[in-house]
Amino acid sequence: MAIPASYIVRINPRVIAGGSSDLELNGLFFTKSASIATDNMVLGFSSPATVKAYFGEDSPEYSVSLDYFAGYINKFSAPRELFFARRVDVAVPGWLRGALLLSSLTTLKAVTDGGFTLRIDGATCAVTGLNFSAATSLSDIAAKIQAKLVLDRPGTVCTYSNLHKAFQITSPTSGDASEVSFADAPATGANLAALLGFTESAGAVVSSGLNALSVSAQMDAVRAKSENWFSFAPLWEASDDEHKAFGAWANANYGWHYAGWTTDATTPLQTSAADPASAQKNADYDHSSITFGDAHHAAFLMGSIASVAWLRV
Repeated sequence: MAIPASYIVRINPRVIAGGSSDLELNGLFFTKSASIATDNMVLGFSSPATVKAYFGEDSPEYSVSLDYFAGYINKFSAPRELFFARRVDVAVPGWLRGALLLSSLTTLKAVTDGGFTLRIDGATCAVTGLNFSAATSLSDIAAKIQAKLVLDRPGTVCTYSNLHKAFQITSPTSGDASEVSFADAPATGANLAALLGFTESAGAVVSSGLNALSVSAQMDAVRAKSENWFSFAPLWEASDDEHKAFGAWANANYGWHYAGWTTDATTPLQTSAADPASAQKNADYDHSSITFGDAHHAAFLMGSIASVAWLRV
């Protein structure tokens, strides 16, 4: 049985429950990780453990989550949720990620004539004659699937993720027209659409290809999925133009705060006038801050904001 994503992540609107005086100022990090489907765009996590389960122990997402959820010493409250949103600053390909694989390698090796059908970039691909009897690993099985897929769509990639315990098929193209659909049973042979978890009913995930999004379009896409956050920052060190674009958006949209960060060594100097923090000040942006440090410092700031016990104020 597939494990629903809701067991790991949650998406909630930015609404305070009726009769409640709770106020949540959750943080959000933008990440360039392709593991977040563009159809979801933003995912919420309730603890570092859930972040680690999704992104991996060595991921920067997990690393900053430790600082975020720690908050500050002697806090009366703790952050309830941390969001990660996928930043699409370049055109990205569509992909299909299967559900949690329940079949063992031994079970899959019993398949000598399997297949499935799906669409890649609008064209139907009928995969047939898959023989896994000589496969030595799940990655080997992915390679055999890819060898069949490229016959119809050259450049298509199939991989197996040990983190997600699932197979993934990625389109050879990028942009809005790029897509990989859910799979269906083949006309003949073993139904690998079901066995590999490539069906919608099994819990497979589709990520549509997208053209590059401006910061403004990106923020709109995130808000369309969730508004249950307040402060936000990039997981990577933003360029000067990105700092300005994020700050401009926060300044024009009351109710959010850009918690940027920089390693620019001139930032702490009173004589500096061209560093990212000075640029925000010179532009008269009211709803932003620039921390001299790295993403961990931004995580601490956002976690501290989310740790305020507003009922005690």
